[in-house]
Amino acid sequence: QRPGGATSSELLGLLFSSGEALNNLPGSTPEFGGRFLHSALGTDPHFFHDPLADRWHVTAHASLRQDLSKATLGVGDRETTGLKPGPAVITEIAAIQVTNGRFAAEFHTLVNPGRRVPMAITQLTGITDDMLRDQPRIDTIFPQLHAFLSSSVIVAHNADFDFGFLNFDAHRLLSAPLLNPSLCTLKLARRLLSGLRSRSLDVIAAHLGVSCLNRHRALGDAR
Repeated sequence: QRPGGATSSELLGLLFSSGEALNNLPGSTPEFGGRFLHSALGTDPHFFHDPLADRWHVTAHASLRQDLSKATLGVGDRETTGLKPGPAVITEIAAIQVTNGRFAAEFHTLVNPGRRVPMAITQLTGITDDMLRDQPRIDTIFPQLHAFLSSSVIVAHNADFDFGFLNFDAHRLLSAPLLNPSLCTLKLARRLLSGLRSRSLDVIAAHLGVSCLNRHRALGDAR
């Protein structure tokens, strides 16, 4: 809630009835509150401290304070066996790197889920068990995807869904969530295209005059 950062006093006030109370503890020094925050947050890559302004920032906010046309974007999509990470797993991943508004590189692969694909998913995506049988597992793919995305802003339609699956595997394989900032085109559409009857990818693409080929496949949706 503080894209411009939060002061040490604000953060201490969230933890204690009064942030100043920390500095009045028996034996504490006036700098104790600041040292307390550095001990709690200083090694967490999700946060950083600006000592000149004495403000703590969320790392992702620094990436979001840049001109969109100059940002490096990782526009992605995933196909899965269902809706909930864990019970459902990824079957296809695609990501397109966009730099200075232009396509720069693509990452795409099918993924062996280690289980059968539900018939409803096959009917929607066209992805079958036979297509996935000889494909690599997510344990092999994820480090490659992580390197491809690097520090780019991840763009997705309904980004919360995509991040749910990505972070499930990031926690399992890297012991930490992704630190990339995200840009959700669904949320953008709800704010900027309020007159549309739907904010589906098909409806938005048609409204903007953008061709939408190979829908419900990761690479087609990402493109």
